[in-house]
Amino acid sequence: MNTVVIDVKEVEGDVFAPGVTLNGKPNYVAAIPDLKEYLSYLKARGVFTIARITCFHDEKLTHLMPDWAIHSSTPLALATEHGYRKDVWVDHKGTAWADPYNQAVGDYLIGIAERAVDAGFQGIQFDYIRFPSDGPTRLCVYSQRHTPKSAVRALVNFLHRAHDRLKPRNVELSIDVFGLTGSYDDDLGIGQKLSELLTYVDVISPMMYPSHYAPGEFGLKSPNNSPYQTVSRSVEDTMRVLGAKPVQLRPYLQDFSLGVKYTPQKVRAQIEATMDHGVNEWILWNAACRYTKEALEPRGQPTN
Repeated sequence: MNTVVIDVKEVEGDVFAPGVTLNGKPNYVAAIPDLKEYLSYLKARGVFTIARITCFHDEKLTHLMPDWAIHSSTPLALATEHGYRKDVWVDHKGTAWADPYNQAVGDYLIGIAERAVDAGFQGIQFDYIRFPSDGPTRLCVYSQRHTPKSAVRALVNFLHRAHDRLKPRNVELSIDVFGLTGSYDDDLGIGQKLSELLTYVDVISPMMYPSHYAPGEFGLKSPNNSPYQTVSRSVEDTMRVLGAKPVQLRPYLQDFSLGVKYTPQKVRAQIEATMDHGVNEWILWNAACRYTKEALEPRGQPTN
């Protein structure tokens, strides 16, 4: 294990890197008492550090800056119940999303990435780089005309600007995308057309969690019970889209149980599926940060 991904901003909207302001006030929570010292500690031990930043799903931003939020064509009672302005669109959980077409939102996110680099992070990982999918999306009102093509272009434009501001600082730029982006040629209804998002990033990390694939996907009765086959097919499809492009595939793999008990063998099966396709980089995910040591190779042992 040689890499750690650390949240710098989650969907709640607090920022864990100092120096960020929102609506004229500091937006910093010292979740890590001395971030710079901690990053130095990790790097001294050969650990590559990546700052994960959730993008357009941001509860705090949309509360404080409702003009930057996606709006609703019809006032939503659920919005006011959760403290939002009545014209702000909310998903089925009652949380709001920022408008990906709004350049001010993108500038705010890129500014957070810059502060993370100032703190010592070597990589920036943008998550929730997409449009909302859950809830009454037919009511969404954006600052620009919304079509599948314009949605993809909005995300590409954001990555272009992020690339121009971050790459001169020798930072690795990566994005998290849905696991199926490599298997379908459209934008999945959220702006994530993989072939269009590759131009300005160094790494893509599709979330290839078998529990998140519907029964019947890839012809599998239960993708969740077939971790090797599910990840293998996802990797194969994604590599086909990547082709000769100079972008590294580093998928997220499942190290949690959802519907099916994930044993060390099931976690290991996903890793082997990536390696069998020549992909020797991956990230394990567990929301509780508890990982299955037994699924990993001992230090010094061959990985394939």
